[in-house]
Amino acid sequence: MTTTATPTRPPAQAPRPNLPKGVRWSNAWKVDGVLTESPDPGVEMPVNEQWELTGTMWVCPAGQCLTTAWTFEPVDGEEDKPACTRHLTRLVASRVDATDADPAAGAYARAKAHIRGVYERRRDAAVAAAQQRMTAAQQAVTDATRATAADMRGHVPSLAASSMLLAGGTYASLAQPWIAAAVGAGMCSLGVVAAYLAAWWLRQMRARNRADAKQARRDKQFAWHIAAGTLAAGVWLICSAGASVLPLLGQVLFTLLFGLLLTFAVNKAHWDDLWATRRRLKEMARLRAEAEARRAAEEAERLAQQRAAPEPTTPAEPDSNDPTVVGARMAAEWQRISRTQAAANAFPQMARTWIDPAKTQPVTAPIDGKVIRIGWEFFGQSEPGVLVARGGMQAPVVAAKDWLTAVLFDGRHDPGTVSLLDRPGGQANRFTLIVTDSIPLGEPVRWQGKAGVRKLPDGTILVHRGRALDGNDYHHPIYVPGQAFGGLDVGTRGGGKSAGTILYLLNCLAAGIFPFLFDPKQLVNYPDFIGIFPIGVTAEHRDAFLAALAAERKRREREMSRKPLVDEFGREVHGEARWDLRNGPPITHVWEEFHDLANLEEFVAGLVNHIRFERDAAMGGKFVTQGGGLADLSSSVLRGLLNQTELTTYRMDDHQARLAGRKDGAYTASDLPPLPGMCLVTAPEAPPMPMRTAYVPRTLNHPDSVFNTLWGRSAEKVLQLPPPSLPEATLEVFRRHGVIEIWERAQGPGGLNRLLTDAENEQYGGPSPAPTGTLAGRPLLEAADVLLAIVWHRPGCDRAAVDAHPAWVKGVGRVPDPSTVSKAVTKLDKAGKLIREGSNVNRTYRLTDKASADGERIYRNLFGAAEQQRQAEATAETQEETSE
Repeated sequence: MTTTATPTRPPAQAPRPNLPKGVRWSNAWKVDGVLTESPDPGVEMPVNEQWELTGTMWVCPAGQCLTTAWTFEPVDGEEDKPACTRHLTRLVASRVDATDADPAAGAYARAKAHIRGVYERRRDAAVAAAQQRMTAAQQAVTDATRATAADMRGHVPSLAASSMLLAGGTYASLAQPWIAAAVGAGMCSLGVVAAYLAAWWLRQMRARNRADAKQARRDKQFAWHIAAGTLAAGVWLICSAGASVLPLLGQVLFTLLFGLLLTFAVNKAHWDDLWATRRRLKEMARLRAEAEARRAAEEAERLAQQRAAPEPTTPAEPDSNDPTVVGARMAAEWQRISRTQAAANAFPQMARTWIDPAKTQPVTAPIDGKVIRIGWEFFGQSEPGVLVARGGMQAPVVAAKDWLTAVLFDGRHDPGTVSLLDRPGGQANRFTLIVTDSIPLGEPVRWQGKAGVRKLPDGTILVHRGRALDGNDYHHPIYVPGQAFGGLDVGTRGGGKSAGTILYLLNCLAAGIFPFLFDPKQLVNYPDFIGIFPIGVTAEHRDAFLAALAAERKRREREMSRKPLVDEFGREVHGEARWDLRNGPPITHVWEEFHDLANLEEFVAGLVNHIRFERDAAMGGKFVTQGGGLADLSSSVLRGLLNQTELTTYRMDDHQARLAGRKDGAYTASDLPPLPGMCLVTAPEAPPMPMRTAYVPRTLNHPDSVFNTLWGRSAEKVLQLPPPSLPEATLEVFRRHGVIEIWERAQGPGGLNRLLTDAENEQYGGPSPAPTGTLAGRPLLEAADVLLAIVWHRPGCDRAAVDAHPAWVKGVGRVPDPSTVSKAVTKLDKAGKLIREGSNVNRTYRLTDKASADGERIYRNLFGAAEQQRQAEATAETQEETSE
């Protein structure tokens, strides 16, 4: 078979090569045996050696498409039919009439008329069917509204049992009252227990294969109902037997009325539950019927508008770059597949979901300096509750991803390039389908661990952070010698900030950077890191961290300034001051949910001052917040310093991104696909980098979870610091400001509980000091004053004696945090009031001469008359012993 396609206008056919032998193009052919020449010399038709028209003309059935084709041999089967390359559909054969002045144009017109007639008949049938469905749906709404809870099948067992018991018990109490009393007594005692156990056992036997927590509660409720009925029957029989002293008529009335009252009392809760269930089912049926009626009405209106719309006079080719057209195609394909039997088996909820074409958006990425489209994002909806995950499983639309990828795209896309997201942005009954050309966005990016750490010759440390939208792994410079590191992470709730912070902490540990973490959310996302590095949750921890960081920065600055360098001539010169990592690792401090701290003016001012100078000391700060504006940072200087380091913006609207300091560019945060971990990394003097961060799960028993990454299968620390170990000078600074105590307090079993109990006010979930600032009529003292009193009372005491002294309860109302005591020791030491003797392990404390009077005064104010009385008694005893 030979096929030639002519995408040009059919009446202006041009000669084509490779025609079958004996066939040629000609503007003359025989009509009823007479050779006739076409009046239009531009019209040429295929003729055989007898000048008769030969071949079959094929026409595209899509609208006004001008694509035609000729075949000169019989076509066997659907696969041999020619196809339209513009619409990916098979062509339709048309009859060529030699009597037409232009047989090709006539065949084309007849084929289009036939196709149009078939289309109109199908459209009319679709309109009629839609109207019938709309009428049926409206009738279903009416029926659901008028329906009453007349189904009494649930009441039959309880009514039947109650009626039989009333009849038998009434006869027994009237005829044999003593027997009725004995039976009633047995039912009130052993009968109740036997009835409960029998009912519970029968329910367990029936529901053994599908028992769960909810079913167990129902079984117990049913057993209690039976037991209550048995107890009520026994009480009724005893009371009815006791009513035998009444006249016969009075005995009958008392027995029946009392029995009916107990029957109603026992079954009322059960009947109310049945009625509530029926009303709920009735309401659900009504809502489903209304939704079906609404969709049917919309479908009927859409089809009616299509039928009334005039036929286009020019071909309307679908635009593959038009989101509405692409969305309409996907919506139609989704609806078609949802009606198949395969969908009923693999994804039964699909029939109650649909794609909204109006919300289709292109997925773009900046590649080689240009923003290009790499895929499409389709917005899906469902009826209420259809896509809710059951029993802890995945959402149905996510669980059916592999099947949908196979049937929607016929294997043209790798599953990694197809993403299905349930409830994007927390919206219920919504899902998103994202299809990319070749970039694998569908699966979470796996973190490479220590294998992803790269160290350059100049000392720069690169770590694996995720995958860019161009499909390549992104290795991020986490530390550059002499440059600021850290930055600002901004994103709305649920955008992936906490997962990104977990990744940052893991990368710091893998790269040998020592981190601090302060989290006012009580470590709901970071309990796996407890004990590995200093973590704080209270205001006391917060202040201790800032003081220790500032002190360590100043120590490093002094060390860099004092340490000379040797030039090429052997001279000792100062040169460029740059921290040598052999003297201590880089230090980073992470402030989670910083917007919770923005209203602390003194703390923010101290932190800003530290950020200004920390670059030279190999220190950097990472700030995580939601808005990123001045309301969340309270300082434009702080925001500017962080933005000049690095700004990571998770998916949000452009207005919020601009408040965070992101400059306008070709690619914005709102263009990011709505996938977990999608962010836009903006570094100074560099274009924004859209990427998806690597994900380290916290799922229990996951081989790559945070816990397994940190601790390993043997429960021994795998990823931690040291190495490299902190120098002794740094440890001494941290110990002096209480950081080491906070760190050690979180180590070992129960470390998380001990850390959380350090919370010092109700905002962080722990006990709060006296709100009035007084205790037993006295003003609360500072920790340093109480420490003076303790050391005066017990000179030469160690730290354990200081912590256990009752003066803390007298002075501040409670035993303070360990870091509070350490800060008080440092304060008195600097003021020249306290002397520390011995090593760090066996250290003791004494007061200087100038502080003894203050210590004695504070101690006597704390303990007052009781202490004076005790001393007077001790003096009297001493005098008596001396006189004897």
